[in-house]
Amino acid sequence: AGHSIAVVAANNSVLSGTLLVASSSKRIYAWDAAAEKVLARAEDSVLHTRPITCLRLAQPHSEYQSAQSMDLFYTSATDGTAKLWDLRVMQPCRVFEGGHVHGGQRLRSCLSPCLRYFCTPSEDGAVCVYDVRTGRVLGGRHAHRDVASAVDLHPRTGSMASGGFDGKV
Repeated sequence: AGHSIAVVAANNSVLSGTLLVASSSKRIYAWDAAAEKVLARAEDSVLHTRPITCLRLAQPHSEYQSAQSMDLFYTSATDGTAKLWDLRVMQPCRVFEGGHVHGGQRLRSCLSPCLRYFCTPSEDGAVCVYDVRTGRVLGGRHAHRDVASAVDLHPRTGSMASGGFDGKV
């Protein structure tokens, strides 16, 4: 009662009625838009401890991955962590922390099309790259004078772009 939708994710690259919804209570739901019902909900014990600011479905490149790769999504929250989730069981399969600062701003992370790298902006102006297999930081680069708010990767070349509060891309 009294909770609102904080973030919504839909996969527009395939025909699917599945939506992901994160609420203001930090809960995550898989929703069937056609049937207008909840398909699954993540258990409270595995949720973020602070509000979720980024919720995205994996968008694997068809040359690299199978259809099962569409069962991944990821979240970032102001608790300083990002999580890679398995949609089939609504459980996190990897937690990324320690390489980026995320305490108050809405930051937009990105999973590489090959599903090997997780890139996230940081409130200290850096962009951090994690190894999906190990969860460890592969590297980072201080790219902005203010908060780095978004990062994305080109689907074919893997070139990275970031945007920040300093107005730079």
